[in-house]
Amino acid sequence: MSYLRDEIESPAQGVFRTVWSGIIAADAATTRDPVSVIIPSLDETLRWDNIKWVTRTDAPAPKRGDACLVILDDANQPWVVEWYPQVAYAPGGGTGTIVSAPWKWTTSTTTAADRYVGINTAVWSTATSIHLAKTNDNGTDTTNYLQQVQPGDTLYIQQQSDPTKWGRYTVTTAGTDQGTYYSFPVTYTDSGAGGMPGNNQDCVVTLSVPGTPGPQGPPGPQGATGPQGATGAQGVPGPTGPQGPQGNQGTRGSLWTTGTGAPTSSTGNNPSDQYLDGASGDVWTWS
Repeated sequence: MSYLRDEIESPAQGVFRTVWSGIIAADAATTRDPVSVIIPSLDETLRWDNIKWVTRTDAPAPKRGDACLVILDDANQPWVVEWYPQVAYAPGGGTGTIVSAPWKWTTSTTTAADRYVGINTAVWSTATSIHLAKTNDNGTDTTNYLQQVQPGDTLYIQQQSDPTKWGRYTVTTAGTDQGTYYSFPVTYTDSGAGGMPGNNQDCVVTLSVPGTPGPQGPPGPQGATGPQGATGAQGVPGPTGPQGPQGNQGTRGSLWTTGTGAPTSSTGNNPSDQYLDGASGDVWTWS
């Protein structure tokens, strides 16, 4: 955008305006909600509040950790005119860096004096709290910076002279003001192979925020049909039903019939009673 370049380089064209590179420090909840911005080149620990922004139809509203451009209009009102939702790379993961600053390492596990950072154990992997002095090694009061740390953010600590000595943690709750330092409850994420920094060694502490989630991908193809399951066990037989009512007595038949002759005896005189003639082999049926 050449006109922005002209505004910066050619003050004779009108009121001299400045464009800054900033980082969004707080989400915009709605399109009418101003944002807060950190401008590292001015003061990396100072947050500028109530900054207006230009709605973009092709992207979500500004989110915490997004890189942005801040301009100042002729009424000295700052505006966020562009922002980049895909936040910048931080050490070892896809998160957006808000700020980094130097501190010295302390082996104390209970407190952190001015300019020092430490943890509450002597091993990266067992720490549950980070102690961070309000005054960093540059002599800057970072209280505003520390108040912005939120659950889910990442704190990365590295000895400046040895890139193998580092630890990374996820913040679980907001920090507690301990007077001269803040303590942050954390969970261990990972660490370098070089072990712990030496006492009084220069370290850098980086605060990172989770990256913006990407859009949901399309549904995957339907999986293959699974094998048929085993046959289940036979169920328990149900109870016997009640006995039915007795039927009506049938009509008595009139005679025994067969092809020839007559039986000499019978097994009864009811319909369907049969008699076998042992002499002739005839079967007689009462009918």
